[in-house]
Amino acid sequence: MSLHGKEDIYESEDLPESDQVNDFIKEEVNDPEHLELVHIDIDAAKKRFEGRILNCKDVDFSDSIAKKRLKAYGSSAYVLEIVGREYEQPETPEQKFNRLTFEINELADMIKDQNVTPTGIMTDSSINQLLDELKDVRVAKICGQTIQVKQEDRSERKNVKLNDDKLLSLEQRISRIESLIGPIDSTRQPIVDAVEDLRFRTEAFNPAYIEGMEIRLNSIITKLEQVGCLSNYYFKLFFMLDPYSLTSFDNYDFL
Repeated sequence: MSLHGKEDIYESEDLPESDQVNDFIKEEVNDPEHLELVHIDIDAAKKRFEGRILNCKDVDFSDSIAKKRLKAYGSSAYVLEIVGREYEQPETPEQKFNRLTFEINELADMIKDQNVTPTGIMTDSSINQLLDELKDVRVAKICGQTIQVKQEDRSERKNVKLNDDKLLSLEQRISRIESLIGPIDSTRQPIVDAVEDLRFRTEAFNPAYIEGMEIRLNSIITKLEQVGCLSNYYFKLFFMLDPYSLTSFDNYDFL
C-alpha cells in the first residue's frame, strides 16, 4: 500500500510467463578459442578400453577443501597410461614400461593379422622373449631403488659364490679325511653309527688321546710281566712238591 492509500501497481510486458522467464536466462556462448578440440578415434578407443569397468563404489566429491584426499572413480581392471611424443613432460618409468608393453603386444598382433613372414630378427620367439623380459622387470618409482636392487643382486651373487667356495673346500677336506681313515660303507650300518664311528676315528688323531692309549698299553705290559713272573713262581713251587707229575712240562717256556 502506498502513502495515499492506493495499491501499488507494477506493469510488465504483455508476454506469457514462460517467455518472461526465458528472458532472464543468458544464452551460453561457445567460444572456440578457449576450447581444445581433440580428435578421438572411436574404434581405437573401443578396442583399447574394451572390457573396462568404472567402479563408482565409495566415490566422494563432497568437499574439495579438506586436507584428506577423497576417493574418486576407480577401475576394477588395469588401464594403461601411455604418453606420446607430444607430451611436454618426460615419461616416468611406469609410463615407459606401459608403453613398451603395449607396443610389443601391438607388434605381435600386427604380425599375426598381416601374416608377416618372420625374418632373422623379427620372429615370434624373439617377440615373446622381449615380452617375457619386459614382464620380469619391476618398475621402481625412484631411481635409487633400482640401483639398490642391482646392488643387492650383486651382493647376493657374491654371497652365493662364497658359499659355493666354502662347500667346495669342505668337500675337499672331507675327501682328504676319508683317504686317511678309509671310506665308511653307509649301506651296511645306519648313518648315526657311521657318524659315531667317524668321530672315534678322528679322535684317534688327537695327541692327548694317543698319550692316554700309550699309558694304558704300558700299564697292560707291566701287568702281563707281573702275571708271567707269578706263573713261573707257581710252576716252580708245584714242581718242587710233585716233580714226577710235571715231566712233560720241562721244555715249556712261560712268560
